[in-house]
Amino acid sequence: MSLIRVKKSKRPVLKLEWTPLQTILAIAGLVGTGLMLGILITYWPQLPAEIPTHFNFSGTPDSWGSKQSLFFLAGVGVILYVMMLIVSRFPHLYNYLVTITESNAEKQYRMAVTFMLTMANIVIWMFAFIMWQTIRVALGQSEGLGQQFVYVILLATLGTLVVYFIASLRARDIPPRK
Repeated sequence: MSLIRVKKSKRPVLKLEWTPLQTILAIAGLVGTGLMLGILITYWPQLPAEIPTHFNFSGTPDSWGSKQSLFFLAGVGVILYVMMLIVSRFPHLYNYLVTITESNAEKQYRMAVTFMLTMANIVIWMFAFIMWQTIRVALGQSEGLGQQFVYVILLATLGTLVVYFIASLRARDIPPRK
């Protein structure tokens, strides 16, 4: 297997409609975004002035600061999600493991868009969970993120990446189904 670099300008530019799965992923991400912001707005008046601002590898808070930092957390989460949503509309600009041709472009692009939307969901739901747990710790309802948090995020991220890479390599010469 060789990784041949092809100029992105020579790739076909296709206007693809989202599949039902991609639409569900986009909606799930919007729900996660709304939930994260809703949690922040709902619990804001109850929060103490000082909340956890950082968690160590085992998921326990190791730094405390102003509750204003939750706006930064929410902002970063929303910006990352929106950027990934926008980028998902331009799969012809991505880097690929395989050479993109007229015959495999649609299949590769669809898989790449699904991958990007899946990663966007992992990101926004991770931020929503961190927001929720930060608020719970600040209110004395929890002790941290939980020891499994880092492992779950790594598994979800790397698992998604590996599944996408394998599917992409297997479909390198397969035209899309009609």
